[in-house]
Amino acid sequence: MMIAKQEIVDWFHDCLGCVAGRLEFSKDRYHIAPIASANDVLDHLGQFKQKLRTRQAVACYFYLTEDYGTETVEQQIRILASTLSILKRDADPEAMVHGGSLSLDIATQCPVTGTIKQFTDFDVVAFCPRAAHSGDELYDPLMAAPALSANLNSDVYAFSLFTRDMIHKRLGVEPYQIKNMEALRKLLYEAGNVWQRMAERTISNYIEMTDTNRCPTSLSRDRQYWYASHQDPAFAETVKELYKHEMPKIYTRRIVDSWMRHFNARPETEVVFTPAGTKA
Repeated sequence: MMIAKQEIVDWFHDCLGCVAGRLEFSKDRYHIAPIASANDVLDHLGQFKQKLRTRQAVACYFYLTEDYGTETVEQQIRILASTLSILKRDADPEAMVHGGSLSLDIATQCPVTGTIKQFTDFDVVAFCPRAAHSGDELYDPLMAAPALSANLNSDVYAFSLFTRDMIHKRLGVEPYQIKNMEALRKLLYEAGNVWQRMAERTISNYIEMTDTNRCPTSLSRDRQYWYASHQDPAFAETVKELYKHEMPKIYTRRIVDSWMRHFNARPETEVVFTPAGTKA
């Protein structure tokens, strides 16, 4: 049986737990990419990059058109790793299955600074139908979807575009056109606070859809960290372990500080804006 694109669209509309993802989908800025071959993967990557440059897309969602619903999670993620490893020349499908990352560097205009920037965190993360089945040893509803699929996005770029949209809607100008640095700084930090609240709602959605006795998922009391039974942004994993991840109230400050360094003509520093989760 083949997976219809409408099934993916309905899932985004009705079931997606990620609040930011739903927002971008509602703006028609998700490139939905049905794939049946390696050539399809590369064709859609090219289409996505073109849309990214014109701000028509913020993320790309690959999904295999063939239905693999009867396989285990491990079998399903192996199929995905084999299919999507073509995205990067040195990608190792076996490493991808066992907690490795598949990250792409994509150069495009930063929506906040207006300059061309190399975004190094366009990460590919696998999703599969069997992850929602409580009987599977790799049960994790956060990684479940109606088809074998993978999301390609950059947290840094997504936050940058969200920030630009917020400022442009309010003031009718691009962030880099604002001359008052103190006013700009306040707006940038305000965007970070809104992004944090969206992330909190996302974690609440994740907790609601998960049997947390089997797959622990939680938000720290100070709301600075969230915990999940997988490491973000690993492509996939064959062992479920608890990982601790930063919330936006921590990592957006690094991003905003970098923007302000740019606007104040101060040297850039090497910073990992959104570090991978660490074992809890």
